[in-house]
Amino acid sequence: MLLDIFDAAKISIHRNYGLSSQWMRPNVVIILGSLDGEARMIEVDMETIRGLLYAVGGVATVAGTSYAVGRWHGKKVAEKENETLKDTFGKLKDRILEVFDALANKNSIWMKKPVDRPDGYGKAIRGSIPIILIANLKGGVGKTTVAANLAAHYDQQGKRVLLIDLDYQGSLSEMVLNSAGIDDVNSLANELISEEADANRVYKSAIHVNRILPKTRIITSHFDFESAESEAMLKWLLGKKGREVGKNIKDARYLMFEKLHSNHFQDNFDIIIIDAPPRPTTGVINALCASTHLLIPSILDRMAVDGVGRFFKRITDQKSELFPELKILGVAPTMT
Repeated sequence: MLLDIFDAAKISIHRNYGLSSQWMRPNVVIILGSLDGEARMIEVDMETIRGLLYAVGGVATVAGTSYAVGRWHGKKVAEKENETLKDTFGKLKDRILEVFDALANKNSIWMKKPVDRPDGYGKAIRGSIPIILIANLKGGVGKTTVAANLAAHYDQQGKRVLLIDLDYQGSLSEMVLNSAGIDDVNSLANELISEEADANRVYKSAIHVNRILPKTRIITSHFDFESAESEAMLKWLLGKKGREVGKNIKDARYLMFEKLHSNHFQDNFDIIIIDAPPRPTTGVINALCASTHLLIPSILDRMAVDGVGRFFKRITDQKSELFPELKILGVAPTMT
């Protein structure tokens, strides 16, 4: 999990500056970005930051300030910049410890911060088209198969169906697109948990399946969705937005809700079916907060049944605070 978080930080660095860095070189450090948003290059004493760099893998993006480690053979800047840097790293350490604290208890990550549900949340869920989340923390129980067959069933009934794949392995995406003769699979699901993406853009990105399911569209997922999930969680935990300090961000648990309950989705689909991975990811917590119903597929063996019990406990612990309107359809026995 920590590696995921720091990978997200590196992604942010590359996105902001197009930088190719040499991590952990024990000589000179470059700091890119500052509290006032201007890029700077500062030579500092390695002993001052050595321990912290090893702790964060060379890169951290925090409180609107981006840092990157590499080489720089240029002039030194004023000593006061060095002092400013030390102070900044002190603040950085405090923010990283906040992340460590949140990750120490996996069950509490998504309950770490006060809930800030969007205005009209309950009314929107109760008046929504059916949004069915297919989920279970146990893998190999037929979640993807159930999602695909439900979509085919409703499509044949003339319903306008939206399939959403939230597993970065992309099994549902490949199954559906390959059957439709489409080879390229991109991660369109990234937009569902992006604060910057608007609902209309996400709606238009959904792919028409056409030949096999003429009334069905799909929002696909692929490997880079994992990084998008980590980045969204990191921003939320640290309360940061890009390079802006003190800027309030939306509650990361309800980003998907805002898209799926917009008119673009509510008026153009009759049902939405979401295929979730067997992990309590950013995408899954968003899907729980956005869905009207939860269906839990399970094979009938002792390990799978134990997994269902654990999943129910997690849902029960979070339901009243995060998704009080969610209705549990039940457990669907499957054979795989």
